Amino acid sequence: MENLGAAAYLGQAGRIKSKEILAAALSIHTVEGRHAAALNQVVGRTIVPDGAFARPASMDEVLSKMKPFLA
Repeated sequence: MENLGAAAYLGQAGRIKSKEILAAALSIHTVEGRHAAALNQVVGRTIVPDGAFARPASMDEVLSKMKPFLA
């Protein structure tokens, strides 16, 4: 979920018009990225699953992956 969360924030960054909200969202994105890296390491995966640059996820991608967890 942390990898998806980081990708979700990055995927929506371009849609945010407010500089203040964008700054907050990007700061959350970096935290999600650090969480994802730590958890990936714990489970024996690479800390950079998408290589040197994070891959954004579209809203549709995120929602389809989250659908099984939503009521």
